[in-house]
Amino acid sequence: MTQFHKFLFSMAFISMFPIIGCTKIEKPNPEAIHESSKNLSQEPSNKEEKPFQYCADHTLCKKFRETEQACRTLSKEEICTEFVEIFKKLAVKMDCKRPFDTQPVPSVWICDEDAEETSYPKLFERAATTLANTKFKFAQDFYGSEAFRSTLDGAVAEEHLKKSMDVGKNKDH
Repeated sequence: MTQFHKFLFSMAFISMFPIIGCTKIEKPNPEAIHESSKNLSQEPSNKEEKPFQYCADHTLCKKFRETEQACRTLSKEEICTEFVEIFKKLAVKMDCKRPFDTQPVPSVWICDEDAEETSYPKLFERAATTLANTKFKFAQDFYGSEAFRSTLDGAVAEEHLKKSMDVGKNKDH
């Protein structure tokens, strides 16, 4: 019996015995998550809960996408200035939430939810890398700022947090 046949046999054998306590995992329903999160608060709220919002201006997201690509490929000061200024606007936390968020998130994260991002995803990751690699002082000042670091999370934070802090320290000296 070959290794492959042994593997197939073991998989068939294992599938004969159901695992106790496992349930099917289904895609979360954003409305259900939002409703259940309301019930978790300890204190009653007098203000009306807002639904999840896609608050980033999609024209600004489109311009951000265009200027990120142009800055990355052409590295011209005028284009990169516009890219950094848009990034600064989108770095702000407003009432932005994606269906799975429980707290407001930076507007720049919402641009990744834009329909155009499905064909070329991870705009925020690309933008952070473009910003890190842009050698203009204004770009490095923003890269080393707390405003930029406040947008970092997950893999993007792992890649850029330390570098950003180092740039911020070097800026002050």
